Amino acid sequence: MRRYSAATMGRRLGTALATLLTVAALAGCGGAGGHGYGCQGSTCTATFDGTGSQDISELDRELDLRDINGNTTALRVDGAEENFKVGETKTVDGLRITLESVDGDSVTFHAEPAT
Repeated sequence: MRRYSAATMGRRLGTALATLLTVAALAGCGGAGGHGYGCQGSTCTATFDGTGSQDISELDRELDLRDINGNTTALRVDGAEENFKVGETKTVDGLRITLESVDGDSVTFHAEPAT
């Protein structure tokens, strides 16, 4: 039987707890069908599994992913629509939005209030 020091056990428990809290936070937010978001304060990451919309209450906005075409997407934010390429950042309806990634139908955006 392998023995671990109290410090090692504390680190392992802390890592497991942080992972569990992250998964729980993401699972509790967003819509159905693989859509979801997580926020720390007013900085949010939204993931879409195909087109659809998410009401991100922390930002008081609705994000509506309208189209995915290769590494380009069309995103509507409360009626204002913009096209994004991966890595591109734009300000839309008071939000600074970055298209982080597109992998098939899986799309991830980073959004925060524009300053």
